[in-house]
Amino acid sequence: MGLLTKAISVETGAEFQDELWTQFLSNARELPPTLDYPALLFKKIVDFFRMEKAALFFKLPGKNAYRLLASRGYDKTSANRMRLDEKATQSEFFKTLKKHKEALKLKEPPSWLKEFCSSREFGLFEELYWLPFVAEEKIIALILVSQWKDLEPPQWFKRFQAIQEEFSPSVWNSRKALRNSEGMPKEKFSREYLQNYCKQIQGTEAYIITLDLAPVIKQLNTMQGELQSPNHKSEIRDLFQTMAGPRQKILEAGKNRLLLILDRSIIPDSPLFIHQLSSSLPLLYQELKSSPALNEREFHLPRNDKEWDELIEALM
Repeated sequence: MGLLTKAISVETGAEFQDELWTQFLSNARELPPTLDYPALLFKKIVDFFRMEKAALFFKLPGKNAYRLLASRGYDKTSANRMRLDEKATQSEFFKTLKKHKEALKLKEPPSWLKEFCSSREFGLFEELYWLPFVAEEKIIALILVSQWKDLEPPQWFKRFQAIQEEFSPSVWNSRKALRNSEGMPKEKFSREYLQNYCKQIQGTEAYIITLDLAPVIKQLNTMQGELQSPNHKSEIRDLFQTMAGPRQKILEAGKNRLLLILDRSIIPDSPLFIHQLSSSLPLLYQELKSSPALNEREFHLPRNDKEWDELIEALM
C-alpha cells in the first residue's frame, strides 16, 4: 500500500504541474501586444517557474548589446548595472548561445558578468540558466536565471524551449514601435552639446521644452511590484523620438527629465504634440490606464551667458 500511495502521489503531482503549465500558457497568450509585453511575460515566467533571481535583457537597436528591461531579486547596485555589452556578446558563451539558439545552462558564471553586478551578487552565482527569444534568426531578448526559490524545476529545458517557440514572435512584434528609432542619433546631454546645437539653429523658430517623467516612472515601477526596471526613461525617449522623427532632438537630461528641441515649422503646435506623446503611453504600456501628466516647461533660445546658466541649471 505504501508504494501504491507513493506512486499515486507522484502521478497526481505530475498532473497538477501539467495543469499549472496549461494555465500559464493560457494566461500568457492573453497578454496584450503593448510595449511592456516582454516585461509582463517575464513576470509570468518568473512566477510560474518560481525564480528567486532573474533578469530580462532586450537587444538595443543597431547594436550588438542588450539593455536590462526588468529584474527580480537582485540588489539595487546589480539592478542598475546589469546589461550585456559587446564584450559579453563576443564571449564564447554567447557565441554558443547564438549558434544553437536554445536554452542553456552554465555550471559557473562567466568572468565578464562580474562587471555588471555587485561583488556580493557575483559571489552568490553558481549555475546560470539562459532562455533566449529568437526572431529573424537573431537573439532579440534573453532571460537569465541565477537562483530558484526551490530546486531546479523538472522539464525546465523542454518548457523553456516551448516558451521560446511560441512567444518569441510576440516579444519581437511588441517592440516594433521602437525599431523605427534604429539609426537615429542618440546624443548625450551636456552643456557643450546643447550650446553648439542651439548655435546651429539660432535664428530659427524652435521650442526648447523639458518633460518631467518622474511621476510616470514612479507609477510604472509601483505597478510592476517586485520587478525592477531601471531603463524606463530611455524606453520612453526612444518612443518619443520615433514619434517626433529624425529632424527633432530629444535628449535624456537629469532627474528623469527629457529635453525636446522641436522645429516649429514641422511641429507648429507644441501643446498638441505633448498631448499626443502623453496619449501614446497607455497604448504602449498596458499597466497605465490613462494618459499621464507630463509636467512640461518651455524655454526660449538663450541669448547670453546668464540665460544659458538658467537653462542648464533647470536641466541638470
